[in-house]
Amino acid sequence: MIADELGIAQGTVTYHFKNKSQMLFDHINHLFFITHEYLRENLEEEKFNYYLYYSILYISTHRQIMKDERTRALFGNKKHINVLLRDKLADVEKMLKRISDDFRKGLTEKEIRVAALLDIGGRDQMLLALNDNYVIENADEYGNNLAYHIGILVRLDEATIRKNIALAYEFLDSHVMPTILLLE
Repeated sequence: MIADELGIAQGTVTYHFKNKSQMLFDHINHLFFITHEYLRENLEEEKFNYYLYYSILYISTHRQIMKDERTRALFGNKKHINVLLRDKLADVEKMLKRISDDFRKGLTEKEIRVAALLDIGGRDQMLLALNDNYVIENADEYGNNLAYHIGILVRLDEATIRKNIALAYEFLDSHVMPTILLLE
């Protein structure tokens, strides 16, 4: 269907992507990269902390991923979630370590690993809840819960979590975030 939609041979698609999961996550990784570059250029240095940065990154990218039913269905597919779980654990650990270090929480390597596993499992359950339209109703609620969840896992206090999530939404409301074709 993808090849037909693009007017190219099926072999061209399968040459570059071994399956739909890889195609989706390559595009999502590209979205994360261009969003990262945008944040690097536009997030005021005096306001910067890694928790704010990742809150903006996750809320923004999930808004784009989930605004289209087809992309949302691909992203929330149980098979694709499992690929994400397997392939993203090291990235999640790196994120949690940066936030922990930034706020001087001193989490050990083992605590970071456990927090990353809890984060991935929590995301899995939140995606299922979003796809079934119960508990979590929309992309912003998903992004808000994801950012809150990350703050809890690195042991940030309630005031810090709420302040940074509010700052993330302020930033997103005042900036036009980058997009990619698949997610437009």
